[in-house]
Amino acid sequence: MWITRGMFIAAWTLLFATAGSRTVEAAPSLRVETQRVLMPLVTERDLDASYSELDPARGHFAILIDITVPKTDPRGWALFLRADRPVFMAEGTGKLCSDLEWKLDEAPAADYRGLDENETLVLADPAGGNARVLLDVRVRIDWLTEAGAYDLGLLFHVAPY
Repeated sequence: MWITRGMFIAAWTLLFATAGSRTVEAAPSLRVETQRVLMPLVTERDLDASYSELDPARGHFAILIDITVPKTDPRGWALFLRADRPVFMAEGTGKLCSDLEWKLDEAPAADYRGLDENETLVLADPAGGNARVLLDVRVRIDWLTEAGAYDLGLLFHVAPY
């Protein structure tokens, strides 16, 4: 983030990778359409609210994930998410990955939860079938957040339920 004429401006980049499925036999597959999320410029209002997020009033989501289940083996599936490292990449800031919060797009704001390096269940469908999953993300910030550009990798994988 940079401070310019009293305004606080941020550059946040989230990079994505898919770990795919853990089984070789007809398993659900995963495609993350969004490869990079650029968070909006941080405003004084964001700093007072202690987070920055994509514009929720316009119905924007940050991450689109398609899950495809083979017709020959329509098992249920579970989608998992984790950070690729414990801190955002930004020299010397020590900003924890848990400062990145995520939730399902249609869930209320109270459902945001911090990310970590352990796999976290995002969604499961025991009945199986194809699905499109939309996630929202926001980053916790405050007036003491150090200036800089931050990035963090997110790893997704889908497994049979």
